[in-house]
Amino acid sequence: MIIRNNAANRRLVKQMRDIVEAEIGFRAHIDRTWNRGDDIRFEIGCVGLDSPLIVSTCVHEDGRFEMLVRLLRQKFDADETWLLACRLNSVTTMRNRIGALTAQARPELSAWYEKENA
Repeated sequence: MIIRNNAANRRLVKQMRDIVEAEIGFRAHIDRTWNRGDDIRFEIGCVGLDSPLIVSTCVHEDGRFEMLVRLLRQKFDADETWLLACRLNSVTTMRNRIGALTAQARPELSAWYEKENA
């Protein structure tokens, strides 16, 4: 997700970081210098080399938050299936909590986003 670098969005990113880092196996990656400092890039990373998925995030003009989950493998043994289920439950929790935050905050989107979707 790429949003404008302003005070309200910086507060929102801190709240989103706390939500992500409360879930085991995930870390927030925040770059406040994106687009020469005009924007903040927020992504969710999975911890561990054995992570079975990638999580991408996006916020829309209406404040609607989306998460895209991509699986890295097609076959899982029993232990890997359990890990995947735990991670997907965490993704659901994060999506619900961050979605509520972004709907309320309605973050100002990046100027780049506005140009791309004009």
